[in-house]
Amino acid sequence: MEDTGIGIAPEERERIFHSFEQVHKQLTQKAGGTGLGLAISNKLARLLGGTLEVESEEGKGSRFT
Repeated sequence: MEDTGIGIAPEERERIFHSFEQVHKQLTQKAGGTGLGLAISNKLARLLGGTLEVESEEGKGSRFT
């Protein structure tokens, strides 16, 4: 999945896979969300023997594989 959003700083990338963690809290308040989607996806990927990874550039967006 890929987006053209605001991107995620390198030091924040691992944190987005933790339950109830959100990098951009101001944006989340506007758009909604609980911070569970990536945590659940990451857990499912690992249970199936895979991984969930993110590439991101601030101001350009993110790609999840």
